[in-house]
Amino acid sequence: MFGTERKWRDVYLTVGGMILLTFSAVFVLFVSESSSAYTTRSGIYIYNDSQFTLGNGVTDGSGTESDPYIIEGWYIYAPIGTCIEIINTRAHFVIRNCSLQGDSFSVGPDIIELDNVQNGTFENVVGLGMAAGSGLVARTCSNLTITNNSFDGDGYGVLLSGCHDVGVFDNDLTNNRYAGVSLASSWDILVRDNNVHDNQDPNSYGGDGVTLNDCSNITITHNNMTGNSGVGLWETTSSGVTISNNSFALNGWHRSGLPLTRNASGIYIHRSTDTNLSGNNLTGEGVYIYHESEEEYTTISLNTSNTVNGDPIRFFRDSVGVRCEGIPTGQLIVINCSDVKVSGIMIGPASVGVMIKHATGVEIADCRIHDNKFNGLELWDITNVTLSACNLSENAFQLVAEQFTNLTMSSCETHGYGGVFLTGGDYANVSGNVIENPISWAFRGLSVSSANHLVVSGNNITGYMEGVHGETCDDVVIEGNEFFNNEQGPGLWECSHFLVVDNNLTSNVVGLRLVNCVEGLVYHNNFQSSQAINYMNTDTHWNESYPTGGNYWSDYAGTDERRGPAQDVIGADGIGDTPYSIYQSAEDRYPLMRPANLPNTVPVASFTAEPLAGDVATVFQLNASGAWDREDSIDLLEVRWDFEGDGTWDTGWTTEKNASHQFGTAGTYNVTVEVRDSGGLTNTSTVQVVVTSVIPEFDVLVIAIVVAAVFAMVFFVLSWKKLRSSPK
Repeated sequence: MFGTERKWRDVYLTVGGMILLTFSAVFVLFVSESSSAYTTRSGIYIYNDSQFTLGNGVTDGSGTESDPYIIEGWYIYAPIGTCIEIINTRAHFVIRNCSLQGDSFSVGPDIIELDNVQNGTFENVVGLGMAAGSGLVARTCSNLTITNNSFDGDGYGVLLSGCHDVGVFDNDLTNNRYAGVSLASSWDILVRDNNVHDNQDPNSYGGDGVTLNDCSNITITHNNMTGNSGVGLWETTSSGVTISNNSFALNGWHRSGLPLTRNASGIYIHRSTDTNLSGNNLTGEGVYIYHESEEEYTTISLNTSNTVNGDPIRFFRDSVGVRCEGIPTGQLIVINCSDVKVSGIMIGPASVGVMIKHATGVEIADCRIHDNKFNGLELWDITNVTLSACNLSENAFQLVAEQFTNLTMSSCETHGYGGVFLTGGDYANVSGNVIENPISWAFRGLSVSSANHLVVSGNNITGYMEGVHGETCDDVVIEGNEFFNNEQGPGLWECSHFLVVDNNLTSNVVGLRLVNCVEGLVYHNNFQSSQAINYMNTDTHWNESYPTGGNYWSDYAGTDERRGPAQDVIGADGIGDTPYSIYQSAEDRYPLMRPANLPNTVPVASFTAEPLAGDVATVFQLNASGAWDREDSIDLLEVRWDFEGDGTWDTGWTTEKNASHQFGTAGTYNVTVEVRDSGGLTNTSTVQVVVTSVIPEFDVLVIAIVVAAVFAMVFFVLSWKKLRSSPK
């Protein structure tokens, strides 16, 4: 046994050693090949103009604009330090045709660091990092040109902080953890013709293409921003930014299938002014504008030369009578408008399909909004909005509405991870929709928080962690919905004045959960393989008064042999005789024996007749106690009789199921009973009986005389035969 373990240990050590040797050889080969065109040297560190010397890698030049210092042809590998560091210089210099490499296996400093530097140019520099440090970092610098370089595997490809008059041209910036290009507190910057791609940070929200923070007078043009795990271009708290003729595709990829943020966009603009967008082509993503006040939107310029998936972005601002009906639309953005009608359009994939903010009088109908990375439809600060007959599918969130008044959603279908989210509003009606998720138990179907006067009715909600989530809401009605195969059907937290009625809750782990709620009523719901949870609620009732009753529970084991408010009178009434216990000290006083409020079905009519044949003197006994109905107990069914089968009812309606009848004349009769349920539906049943005439009755004396005559005749015949046979 120990020999076997030792043998396998030796195998593991041998294989591991071979892998390590192979990796080392590949690494050495890579270094030797990459440095073969260069001369290897140690790092370059220049802290003033006088240190531009041969010892610091200067190969030519005098430091003037027409004759800059030249540093070129070097391969520098700095496993624990910066490859090139330049501080406090004003001399003109060019660093070109160099290969710079940081440590691939540790968190190292930046490859190139500039601080308080002017008049520098970087050309054809290859910077390979794969560490937390960045490729080129410039702080408080100006008059820099960064062109035709490649920065791969760094924290940031190029990071400019507090800089101005800088051009970033024709660079390849890839596989950087935080961003390809990042500008902070900088101005007068031109970023042009760069390939900013595949920057990625799968474990967080980095991996952006280009980011701008607190900048001004920035031009971003003719760049390719593709395959970045974060945002293609992020602009926040900046002004005077021009974004033109760029290409965006496949950004925000690592968030696919997860709860997304609005950051999964091609272009994301946050609290910025005087932003001008033109000629940008976005594929599979769009533009997201996030401002906190209505006024912040007033200076954005975005025209139809910008496209998503080849169709124009339609942008409306400060308009009355907006119409977007049946026309090609890559993305729709509506800001501060009224009388808005949107119909017959199909949008997706983008970042947000339709974004409408600060608007009144909005109608959206017959649209298909699909496969957007964040919200399919986003509404913010809206009044009087109706959404009807729309299909919202496979967006991260299908509909998000915040700060709303009078919102109606009807006859829509939503399919996807996150359903409908309503926050901070008054008067919402969500009715007659199909809200379903193909991935079992994912997030919420309908989530409502901090909202009042909510009606949720007639919806089919399937496949969510929470079918309906209501939190801190007042005046809530959840009525007539189908909740199927959710981890939880509806759930209310800290809600007040609510009614949950006439819902079918089928195959949910928890049918209904109430937590810290006040003044609620729950009745006539059908809990089919779905339990209920009641926790710390005040003045919440799980049944209506008798005889309306409570809810149907498929696991209720009680009987129905009594009736009345106290269930102490003999006779069934469709209500269980004992209460149903609900988790956490609540009960349904009047549990229903059959499901409530299912579509009414006709009763089954049935009766027996005894006997089936008789005469006009026979009293026939009729018994219709075999009639039944899916919704009503037998005691609630009414009957009436047509004894002769002539189409005329011989009795009125009655709950008494037994009757008797004697026919006056002989004949064959089709006796018919009609049964009526409490919903007014009827059914009939017919039994045929045969009636004959009465056999004639004879007087006793006549019978005695006849019998005596018969005996006398028999006696005479016998005597006569005897006389004839005696000898003479």
